Amino acid sequence: MKEDKSKNVIIIMLTIIIILLLIILTLVLTGKVNVNNKNDKLDNKNDVIENNNTEVNWAEKLLSYNISEIKLSRKRNTQLGDSQDIDKEVTLSKEELKQILDKISTNKLVKTYSLGRGGQDRDHLTVSYQINNQNYTFEVFAGSIVLDSADEEIKNIFNNSNYEERNTEYKNQAGAFYYYSIEEYNESIFDEYFK
Repeated sequence: MKEDKSKNVIIIMLTIIIILLLIILTLVLTGKVNVNNKNDKLDNKNDVIENNNTEVNWAEKLLSYNISEIKLSRKRNTQLGDSQDIDKEVTLSKEELKQILDKISTNKLVKTYSLGRGGQDRDHLTVSYQINNQNYTFEVFAGSIVLDSADEEIKNIFNNSNYEERNTEYKNQAGAFYYYSIEEYNESIFDEYFK
């Protein structure tokens, strides 16, 4: 009888030790216990939900660059149906650029593929900026945003925004390019700068 009791005690002790080892192993494998930490404190990783979905705003990013020049040009021609001939260029401040970008950024953008573009260049906004002593341009004209093909950072911001795509049949053709169409674009957003 004494042997049976001591055998049962040993089996119970071994079972408890095995259960404890399994619990510790589970905690280590799930990352709850940091084995590099001498205190082996429990980690609260599951209690904290990180928000990595912070969308970078392209307008704010552009304004954060070292902008060297902001030019806005307007061309009108009576022979093409305009009420008067205009060929004027103005220099804008960073605050004026911000106002324009705020207006544009409320419109829906559509990534549009093309093999070529034509038409009259009526209002043309050109923002010249530098990143690490490299010169880039950001342009708005003919109801579209045209990015500098060498600026990977701002291209990634636009491309990661999952804009609707149009004319995708041109996407993989030689010579194809893309720009961002500004839906419901209205040139009147530039009128106040030509008074």
